[in-house]
Amino acid sequence: MRAARACAETRRVAVVADCEVPAIGARDVLVEVRCATVNHIDVNAARDGYAVDVYAGAPNARRAWTPGREFSGVVRAVGAKTRGWRVGDECYGATAPTTRRGAWATYAKTPAHAVAKKPRGMTHEEASAIPFAALTAHRAVTVSYTHLRAHETRGNLVCRLLLE
Repeated sequence: MRAARACAETRRVAVVADCEVPAIGARDVLVEVRCATVNHIDVNAARDGYAVDVYAGAPNARRAWTPGREFSGVVRAVGAKTRGWRVGDECYGATAPTTRRGAWATYAKTPAHAVAKKPRGMTHEEASAIPFAALTAHRAVTVSYTHLRAHETRGNLVCRLLLE
């Protein structure tokens, strides 16, 4: 498979290289990536090393790694203990933050709980943009009511917490 490779030492995406297809664990899925995003984690990791330890793993930070967290694609393999997924299912999701293998590749390995079925009317480009945006929105609407002040709505609370 082909993958963008970055070096933790230089903090730059250096090359597109041939790599082995990642082996999956019992609770993983292997997804053929149709679209992968560029988000703040990827940009900051390339620019100034933010999240390099997360991607590259602190003990072996000089080794190359594949950026990219969010993706959309088609399931190509399913782990032995994975339920609810079949080869050929369209999905979107995020790669595990502790892996050295991101989604800027032909294939992405991720835990099965980190993917969701892609809605039929949605393109892969649209679906790949969902994971972190949805997580942010979910957090905004489920923020604890314990922070509410008298006569404050949940929307006001979210805005106040973002501005504080």
